[in-house]
Amino acid sequence: MPSAPDSGPQRALILAGFVNRVGNGLFNTAAVLYFTLVVHLPATQVGAGLTVAGLAGLAAGVPAANLADRPGR
Repeated sequence: MPSAPDSGPQRALILAGFVNRVGNGLFNTAAVLYFTLVVHLPATQVGAGLTVAGLAGLAAGVPAANLADRPGR
């Protein structure tokens, strides 16, 4: 089993990735509960909406990365 880096940017990046994953999981859970219990949307509609939003985010990532990687900006 690989060990964690002793210190430096790798350890900070691992911690940031962990915090990001936990935050995403909490947001997704809270969003489903909010839309089903508070807004009274059916679970299938909430699932479809979050799926479409996730796919749009995936599709937008490539053009956004190309814009961010342009030299001279």
